[in-house]
Amino acid sequence: MLSTMRTTLLSLFLLYIVSPLWAVPAQVENNDYKVSLSETLPGIDGPGVLLSPDAAITATVTDKFRSQQMAYPLKAYAIPAYFLLGDNLNLVARTTLATNASPRYDFIQLNLSSPSDSHQFQNLKQYSLSPDQQNLLLVADKGPGAPWIGISPLAESPLNLQWLYAEPAGINLFKAAFTSPVSALVLQEPVGWAADSLSGAFLFSVGDGSQDAQGKPLLKDYLTGLEQANGEWKVTVQPVDLSAYHFHAGAALTDLRCDGRKISLFLTSDNSTNPVEVDFKLNPP
Repeated sequence: MLSTMRTTLLSLFLLYIVSPLWAVPAQVENNDYKVSLSETLPGIDGPGVLLSPDAAITATVTDKFRSQQMAYPLKAYAIPAYFLLGDNLNLVARTTLATNASPRYDFIQLNLSSPSDSHQFQNLKQYSLSPDQQNLLLVADKGPGAPWIGISPLAESPLNLQWLYAEPAGINLFKAAFTSPVSALVLQEPVGWAADSLSGAFLFSVGDGSQDAQGKPLLKDYLTGLEQANGEWKVTVQPVDLSAYHFHAGAALTDLRCDGRKISLFLTSDNSTNPVEVDFKLNPP
């Protein structure tokens, strides 16, 4: 059920001009390398900046021992997350304008000691990094139909991606909730991670093909948990139907917590400002 998505990071030869009033550069380094990013947030599409279709942010890598520098132009408007794991530079690149109602992201892992062994996950609708930055939960836009949900252990070499739900590939770890492809699937936020990053929980909404009076898909909400065992992620609770909590009828998700033993869901309704806590045990299916 593991699928490796491997692409070599290509030089894009892009140029951009950004007023220093809006640039927010950043640096990360270890004993071997220093990485300087020309911009992170709010991004090069900030107020007063003239944009072009080929907007780019540059990552400049300095090899401390060889006193060499390499510049890697990244096709991105902003870098909302960046960090080093060993000699791998990991970053999330927003590839659409900030005004886009449904932004898209690329996850890039650049091997600083061997750039040809770099990887990229493209066209992500959503993402969540575990507290230790060792795991990436992602929702990928694969065209018509429901998006695909996967999780990647970022410290593995080569970089692998385990799909949790991927149609029409026929991968579905949530068969207790739905056995056939769904018409809509949305990962709700926030995602809950345990402090040790070995377990997690998330709430997702799916459409069963039915519609309301306005023709919009009717959604059902499910809570599920994940646990890492022997290097692979497994579903630890089968999806729980949350229809009774009226999540789409006035209730709002304010927090989601996971401590490795239970999942705590916090909801507020339209007639109360005090969140209601609903707890679920993390038991294997």
